[in-house]
Amino acid sequence: MKDLKSFEVLQPRTLLSLSDTELGQRADEFVKRFHSDISPSFSSEILSVRSALRKDIENVKTIKDLAHLLVVSNSALSASFPEVCTALMMFLTIPVTVPSAERSFSKLKLIKSYLRSTMSQERLKAMAILSIEQHRARKLDFNTVIDTFAEQKARKKDF
Repeated sequence: MKDLKSFEVLQPRTLLSLSDTELGQRADEFVKRFHSDISPSFSSEILSVRSALRKDIENVKTIKDLAHLLVVSNSALSASFPEVCTALMMFLTIPVTVPSAERSFSKLKLIKSYLRSTMSQERLKAMAILSIEQHRARKLDFNTVIDTFAEQKARKKDF
């Protein structure tokens, strides 16, 4: 979370609401935090971006939208503001972890290590899905599932 707070200087609402002095101070703090990736010219570039694209910045809500505006929509300007573009790319590549994905891999590891030698890939996949989605699996009515399966597999002939 600390890293995300550092990128607040790139938020469109922050860009529009701060005075030149405040924005310069926040930009300087950003440069200090990421001194190995961002040069001190970032402070002047962010002020220039704001003045050049103020009307467009008013229409964007997120840093991702701001990056799209500067790098894609106004690609000719992006060469003029390399430090701002670098900061935007840094934000867009911050790794995000999702607890449900972490649990999925954890469950798969448990299942695979326990039943590795006796299970086909298809069955392993089905077991992993059942384990990951156990809250949904517990709500299933097994009688309905069995009846549906029996109907699909029935080999009845009409005479």
